[in-house]
Amino acid sequence: MNPQYDLQIAVTKQKLASLQICYESIRQETEGDEFVRIVTLRSLKRTINQFKEDLVRLQAHAHNPAR
Repeated sequence: MNPQYDLQIAVTKQKLASLQICYESIRQETEGDEFVRIVTLRSLKRTINQFKEDLVRLQAHAHNPAR
């Protein structure tokens, strides 16, 4: 494994975990503007999915370096 990929994977996992915690905390809130909460959750979910895709891509590259 390439140390650069290891670092990128670790950082991406940390960011993903932080986003998921944020998502859950906002999802459980009951106060505030409902519309803003829904739009925020939708945006966070898209970002979480993007990080998951990036993580899969990074892990694939780490195991199969460029030819």
